[in-house]
Amino acid sequence: MKTGFIRTYGVPAGLAGLLSFALGMAHLMPGVGYWDTGEMQTVAPVFGVAHPTGYPAYVVLGWLASIVLQPLGEPAVRMNVLSAILLGATSALTAVLCVRLTGRPLLGLAGGIVLALAPEAWYLATHADPHALHACLLALLLLLLVVWGDRRREGAPRTDRWLVAAAIVFGVSLGNQALALLLVPGIALYVLVTDVRILRRPLFVVGCLAVAAGTGALLYLQLPLAVALGRPLIYGRPGTLGGFLYVVLGEQFRGSFGNPFADPGGTVGTMIDAVTRQLGWLALAVPAAAVATAVLRPRYFLLTAPAFVATLVFAAVYVNAEIDRYHVGPVLIAVTWLVIGAGWIVDVVEDAVRSRRERGGDIDAEPTAASGDAEQTAASGDAGQGGDVGADTPAEPAVRPSRGAVVTAIVLVALAAALVAPALARIPSSEETASSVSYLDARAWLDDALTAMEPNATIVSWWAYSTPLWYGTIVQGRRPDIRIVDDRTRLDQDLGEVADVIRADLGKRPVYLLRQGAEIKALEEEFVLELVPLGSGAPIYRVLGVKGAGS
Repeated sequence: MKTGFIRTYGVPAGLAGLLSFALGMAHLMPGVGYWDTGEMQTVAPVFGVAHPTGYPAYVVLGWLASIVLQPLGEPAVRMNVLSAILLGATSALTAVLCVRLTGRPLLGLAGGIVLALAPEAWYLATHADPHALHACLLALLLLLLVVWGDRRREGAPRTDRWLVAAAIVFGVSLGNQALALLLVPGIALYVLVTDVRILRRPLFVVGCLAVAAGTGALLYLQLPLAVALGRPLIYGRPGTLGGFLYVVLGEQFRGSFGNPFADPGGTVGTMIDAVTRQLGWLALAVPAAAVATAVLRPRYFLLTAPAFVATLVFAAVYVNAEIDRYHVGPVLIAVTWLVIGAGWIVDVVEDAVRSRRERGGDIDAEPTAASGDAEQTAASGDAGQGGDVGADTPAEPAVRPSRGAVVTAIVLVALAAALVAPALARIPSSEETASSVSYLDARAWLDDALTAMEPNATIVSWWAYSTPLWYGTIVQGRRPDIRIVDDRTRLDQDLGEVADVIRADLGKRPVYLLRQGAEIKALEEEFVLELVPLGSGAPIYRVLGVKGAGS
């Protein structure tokens, strides 16, 4: 039994997971990065508060990983390795999910490989990003719900624990990424269609909802806890109720959503383009695979289709993020649909072969066992039945697979290859996407900037460069004398505009600017600026004084 389980689930999961992990490690970013990457590399190790929605599940996991993974290098590297681990787990869980949906380990392995080689999944595995945790939790949640549904329909005992486990995972996912809310309609439909009698157990239903909400709420307590502990990097003001809701509900991004119905054709085109970029020409088979899933696994289709569509629509109209990260979830779902479609073709061939054999149309030269009988014999042997044979026991004739079993196996291998081939063919372009993570590498710029600034300086920065500066000063402990004033800092501390910060510190501390080009030109009308060229990345400017003052 144990050997059969490992062969059926463990081998596909292990191979797919190791491949994804190895791909991430091959292009792992070697240190601190710009933008959100630098923030996550800073916030998690110090147990701070990240930008909305706070990502407390990721921060808690990252804080633990920064402790456990200490032998692997500095905190930034540990956080990058965490993403490789999470995407490896995502590919492994996807393989297990595909096996569970089809009963075909080879197709499960193919599904895990396709996801691992998807450009954005590979890219996510190279650097710190909470979307890596979201993908992993999505795969785990789908697997738990499928197991619950299958066992419920089989009348197996103790099925409730699977649904409770799914509620916990959903709560963790909600504590990491608000995208989890897009899963709610599909989960509700799936649970009701699978077991409508669950409505007769209101206490259990309420208990599951409470477990999910409670898990998420418990994780979000990390925000005020970080404030109470005096952690060095806190986004917003989550120590107050208004500030807490501002971060958790993502109030600052509310104006970043477009209307998907303003240009329906454009929205649909963007959605199609998103899937095509990740799956290549395999995306052409997704509609047919979706139909096959709706026919063969209608409950699973109800579970996944709403999230697939809603997430792609959300990504199509959201304009304030690195959008491709949002596509990993829909691609994971599409991969499972493709595997279900491939499994259906294998089943059709197998049924046709079996029917022909039963009619006497598949006659070999010698008596042979059908593939299903052979598998049953092997499974019995694994269980130890009849496996202890004496030395003088006459050897039984070898059991050879029937011609029909060979045909089925050929079709199975061909379909698995057809799933994987497009991903393999696109390895060069996918690898180019993964290697583009080098544009986030802020190590050289950070070294130059920290070296260039005078003691006790104030630098008025913006998000892309503030985050590595925070990492250098807070996590690495370099140049703690430098005061970093980000746009977020100005809001949270009521410091006013950039010019107000300059005037407040000018003459008391050296003041430097790291602003975008148009703003520098506007500031040059009021202040005397001196360019401080750096060896790499964006330049900084030293503020020498106010124009016209003292002259």
